[in-house]
Amino acid sequence: MSSTLVWLNHSEHERRRMLDAIALFREQDTRNELGLGAIRDGYACFLFPGSSTVQPCARYLLFVPWIYQELEKDANPATPIADQARGRRINLLFPLLHSDDRELS
Repeated sequence: MSSTLVWLNHSEHERRRMLDAIALFREQDTRNELGLGAIRDGYACFLFPGSSTVQPCARYLLFVPWIYQELEKDANPATPIADQARGRRINLLFPLLHSDDRELS
């Protein structure tokens, strides 16, 4: 069953108001009228570190989730997860720096 929108008032003023309201659904821009964008961005950076940074190669975006998946399998409660993840990211830097993959696309 499809949805329909109708109005019975034949006033030109009401017609214009309804057309303006419908036109709002066609807008593609985003707004931050309540100021919640900064909070959203903070959570995004905390929950998905590195996903908002420009990366030279898209394949490196997989390393951070891979590290967290491996930490989840290991389940070492002695050290906080954030510290373990940071250590593994630092350890990953050395093999990447010494690799002969210099392609930036």
